[in-house]
Amino acid sequence: NDIAHNIENKGLENKVKDLVDIYNKIAASKIKDNETIEKKLKACISGLGAQLISLATHSVKDRKAKDKAEYFNEMYQNDYAQFDDVFSLIDHDNLTDEIEEKRELDLFKKCADDTFFKLLQVVDVTNSEYIDATYGALLAGRERAEQLTGDKLKNSIEELTQQHENLIIEMNKHFKDTYDELMIKMTDELKLTLSKNLKKATGI
Repeated sequence: NDIAHNIENKGLENKVKDLVDIYNKIAASKIKDNETIEKKLKACISGLGAQLISLATHSVKDRKAKDKAEYFNEMYQNDYAQFDDVFSLIDHDNLTDEIEEKRELDLFKKCADDTFFKLLQVVDVTNSEYIDATYGALLAGRERAEQLTGDKLKNSIEELTQQHENLIIEMNKHFKDTYDELMIKMTDELKLTLSKNLKKATGI
């Protein structure tokens, strides 16, 4: 709270170091000193959150609470980004219909969200390749203009333009293949998630 709400962040590095020291004492995987402050904080928050869930689960005698903790852990596949919500529900004897529906809906959203972020990465890389290839063609054209003249230059530039067009076509095909592969994986994951939840809901 001090780090989050203190605008001036005086002594920030020392505060983060103290937090990392605490984390490294209880966590199996250690945070390295050469990591950025942002990465250190992220690791500490997610890791300590996991420890809190574990402590809360094993300290509660009620077996129902332990079952619910295992249920949430399986649901989020050890993703502790939403551990606050999960932690607040561990001690509840009953989940309301609204909360349960949201959890089920989140399962399907997670399938799509994972695919969305992967697609963003693909788009980002592909765009960079488009730009680099096009700028490279321009530099090649300038270089040829320094060495060639007349019809030789004209033919060479036409050849260069065709090479660039073929390269773009190959990139487009690669992007489409990658897109199709990701979408197939997402739909398969949605089908599998639906099947698992239908089995839980219906017993069939």
